[in-house]
Amino acid sequence: MANHSRKRNNTTFFGYIGMVAGIAATEYMNTVAGNQTVDAGVFTETVFLNPTVDISIAIQATMTLVIAGTLAGFFPARKAVMIRPIEALRAD
Repeated sequence: MANHSRKRNNTTFFGYIGMVAGIAATEYMNTVAGNQTVDAGVFTETVFLNPTVDISIAIQATMTLVIAGTLAGFFPARKAVMIRPIEALRAD
């Protein structure tokens, strides 16, 4: 039981570290390239001026990740269920 709690704490800790690192990288890119303009020929756009995402795109991306994660876990689990335990132990 203690090992499970430790893994959960590690996941939380490293997830938080990843989130902070991502924010730091974004802020660094904004500082370095935030005031640059890109000339696309027809119009010019300032990099990182107003980085927004529509809520429908965010929901679609979240659903895509949930479906992909479910499928990535489902197929190996289904394959593992079909193996008899004695055969799995014998293979090791």
